Amino acid sequence: MERTALTITGVMVILLALFSLSNAAQDIKTIGFLNINSASVEELQMLPDLDEATAKNIVSFRQTNGPFSTVDDLRMVKGMSPETLELIRPSIRVEGKSTFRAVGL
Repeated sequence: MERTALTITGVMVILLALFSLSNAAQDIKTIGFLNINSASVEELQMLPDLDEATAKNIVSFRQTNGPFSTVDDLRMVKGMSPETLELIRPSIRVEGKSTFRAVGL
């Protein structure tokens, strides 16, 4: 009986920890803009819903085809969905210095 209570307590602690991490991730906001013509794979992954594979595809596409002329050129990148493009559009540019950063609330 004591072992069951200990197991239940352990499971509850783990669930609480996972819930806390989930809420912490939701508290992260971003500010500024990211230049997609100079951003690294790691920087691109800071954008919402942009996974590592798509970030790598963006860098590879840019290296093969030259800089993006417009944000809409991202449509040609493998793995870039229209939904993701619209989600990241407010945070990306094709010119200027990147000022993009994540901030916790």
